[in-house]
Amino acid sequence: MAISDYFPFFPKSPPRFVAASGAPIAGALARFEDPASVYHAAETMRDAGYTKFDVMAPFPIHGID
Repeated sequence: MAISDYFPFFPKSPPRFVAASGAPIAGALARFEDPASVYHAAETMRDAGYTKFDVMAPFPIHGID
């Protein structure tokens, strides 16, 4: 719980990432056909400012750390 839940006069900070409708984004899921696409998508997520994300693959992808 945030402090604004106990003290309603404290302003709530807006969510960092929101959809076009204004709703907060809670997660994303995608499927890729090759490791290069997965690697590029992870770079794009990192460059967009996301700090908490995970990549799952049925085999190791070099450099995905």
